[in-house]
Amino acid sequence: MTSWLIRVAAVAVLLALPGAGAARGPAKPSAWPAAAKPAPRATPKVRITPITCTAPVGRLDSAKALRRRFGEAALVRITPGDEGAQEFVVVLNPQDSARRIEVIYPDAAMRAPLRLRIDRLSSTWSVAGLRVGEGLAAVTARNGGGFALRGFGTGEGGRVTGWSGGALATLPGGCTLGVRFVAPQTEQVAAAANGSERNLRSDQAEVVAAEPIVAELSMGWAPAPPPARRRK
Repeated sequence: MTSWLIRVAAVAVLLALPGAGAARGPAKPSAWPAAAKPAPRATPKVRITPITCTAPVGRLDSAKALRRRFGEAALVRITPGDEGAQEFVVVLNPQDSARRIEVIYPDAAMRAPLRLRIDRLSSTWSVAGLRVGEGLAAVTARNGGGFALRGFGTGEGGRVTGWSGGALATLPGGCTLGVRFVAPQTEQVAAAANGSERNLRSDQAEVVAAEPIVAELSMGWAPAPPPARRRK
């Protein structure tokens, strides 16, 4: 009888020890370790390519030269321009909005371009360190100060007419920069400007309040000199 009591007491002591019930079954789900979260995917970096006065288009690149160099990625297009005039354009990478560039020529001969432009928000090109979609502050910082605007009316946007002696007045290589802005509050600017010319300054309170962003960047060259005539 005494030995039986000793065995019962021993079992009771074992059951009272920590972890004694582990063999009864798995722990409750709330006690299981949390599943490891998948590592977040790295966002691919966008490669920004600068446009210079000589690349990817130079001032002497004819439409034929661009067709030879870019092949099917160079599309010749003639479209209506301002006031009924025609615009002669070679579109580079027409199917890729990130790499699209429009090269504008003065006439149907398309021997030497006047300027090129980019106007897609998704564009990965930059001109003078600026991209489509940047704000007024970014352009002012690149120029090192304010600049002049004209035509900042509803539906028109505002084109830079002068860089006031700033860093953007002439780009390395001798070409020039053009910028057109659009803004969600253009009516504030239009209402504050008198006359059809609408001459404005980028640092005017009305322009700053309109929060304009870059809608178009262009780069232009001086007209190419005519070929020298051979002496007879």
